[in-house]
Amino acid sequence: MLSPNSKPVVERAIDILSRQSSVPKSPAEFSAGGVNLCLAAAVAKAGFLLSGLGERAEDLAEQLARTKSKDLLRSAFAELGWSERDCDMRLGLNDAAAEVTRKREVLAYLHQSGAGQ
Repeated sequence: MLSPNSKPVVERAIDILSRQSSVPKSPAEFSAGGVNLCLAAAVAKAGFLLSGLGERAEDLAEQLARTKSKDLLRSAFAELGWSERDCDMRLGLNDAAAEVTRKREVLAYLHQSGAGQ
């Protein structure tokens, strides 16, 4: 079973965030190229993609950017069988980082968390 710390999820989240122009405060924001996701949202999207639920992953990103609902993101973690605590930890880490260094900091966190898998 996938977890938010499993290597495939971490690698896919790194790919998602690396392709974004920036990493916003949680949960997401619209950008010229689509939707930029926060750390927790990228991890959830990765989980859905790896579960073969691509349409659900894209719907979640759009809903998060439109509603700004962290509860919606917590529900997505629950839908994946993951804990709200795992979601909240990633929300906190994402939002504690300064805007100018956020992308670098969340990618460093993911690289570190994926290294132990």
